This record gives sequence, C-alpha cells and structure tokens, in this order.
Amino acid sequence: MWEFLTRQEPFAHHQDYARFRRAVCELGERPPIPPDTEPVLAELMQACWAADPAARPSMAEVLKRLDIVLINVAISDPLGRQFWYNAFYKNTVRKSKY
Repeated sequence: MWEFLTRQEPFAHHQDYARFRRAVCELGERPPIPPDTEPVLAELMQACWAADPAARPSMAEVLKRLDIVLINVAISDPLGRQFWYNAFYKNTVRKSKY
C-alpha cells in the first residue's frame, strides 16, 4: 500500500541486507507515511505493519477497510459519506471514525 501511495521504493536507503533485516524485523522500522494520507488508509497501513502477525488484519478485513478508504477519498462531504455508509454499507463495513 505504501508503494502505491508514494510511488517510491521502501527502505531504499538500506544497502546491506543484514542491517535492513535488523532495522525492520527487530527495531520495527517502517517507511514514513505522508502527512496528507487519508487517515483511514494510514491507520490500515499501520495495522498491516503490526509486529505481531496475529494483530494484523485478515485480507477480508483489509478489503472491508479499503471500501471505507475509497468512500472517504471519493466523497469529501461528511454528510455525503454518512449517506453512502448508511445506504450501501450499513451492515457490511464498519463505520469509520473519520
């Protein structure tokens, strides 16, 4: 998701595999999320990066949450978003806090 969003290679500053592996796996390094990222997308990306694999969302949950991202990106008006949630996703997608 980060690569699609930024159109950049993550961790490009790492040249040594052992240091890269340690930075990501042991020290929890993650690429910076741009500040103008849709908040629901940023939250989803961070959830997918959880250190504990059991804490990461399932692919089914990722897809549900991407529906929310799409609504938030496509519909900027809060009332329009709420209408869309109520009319089309009322029982299938958790409501976003945004």
